[in-house]
Amino acid sequence: MKQISKGFVPHLYRIGESHEYLFEVTEASYSTEQLERLPMIKDLLKIEELTIRYRLSAISVENQEVRKQIALIDARYRELPNGNLKDSRIEMPAYRPLSSTIPDFPADLSYSYIGENFIEALNQACGPYLAHPLGVFLHYKLIDVHSFQSVVDDIGSQESLGDVVISPSEDIEVEHGVFHNHEPVRLYHRVDLLEGVRHAYFKVQTMGNVFRVPQQGMEFHTNYQMTFHVPLEGEAAGLVSNGEQQELGYTVKAGEPVTAVQRQLSLRLQNDTARTGLDWEE
Repeated sequence: MKQISKGFVPHLYRIGESHEYLFEVTEASYSTEQLERLPMIKDLLKIEELTIRYRLSAISVENQEVRKQIALIDARYRELPNGNLKDSRIEMPAYRPLSSTIPDFPADLSYSYIGENFIEALNQACGPYLAHPLGVFLHYKLIDVHSFQSVVDDIGSQESLGDVVISPSEDIEVEHGVFHNHEPVRLYHRVDLLEGVRHAYFKVQTMGNVFRVPQQGMEFHTNYQMTFHVPLEGEAAGLVSNGEQQELGYTVKAGEPVTAVQRQLSLRLQNDTARTGLDWEE
């Protein structure tokens, strides 16, 4: 039997390498009712879905600093607003390209960044479209795109199977406020064989987070969990190959009822033998 290496293998970025991913998010909003000191989730208000095909490329490597580029290949959105959400069976509308939904949005949006300094690059790339609600939605979902690989890039080669790592809390300044990311807990859970390649499988829990938006007098309290596979060998070693995130949050704003938001996110590396979203490629 082939020996299983217990140590993690970080990715060694090479100039010119390129990887295609599919990212998608389903976000459902619910009304709540105050029950003693806790809000109870009640009625479904809205469902939003965003699907993005993008290409991650390494465009330069200098003094161990890697400049990467994100290029959107295809980005589509659809929404099921409040109205018919009491029925037992509802059909979602068709996806629409962002270029036909957000005024002047390009079909080939791209931006480059170094290391973890993607927020500034993302602010510049999305800045012209933040006056549109869907532009804001896209901006924050692209932050989620980065969150998967950012977590993976923090894993060092000394991390081994069975290790539990508790990272310190961090305040992250974004376009509209500050997100307090509270003590992520990461477990190197097991090693799996996927398509003939050994993958590390991780579980991450980040509880007690809060996003404060002072100009709107709003706070978003959230807990999220992530799971993801990372190849331990081959050209994609150290890159996330697939990941899932579940998030439940509560929007708290003075004078308004609390809204609950449930998010389901996924990320998939695309290749010749594994491709996601074939139904809307036709």
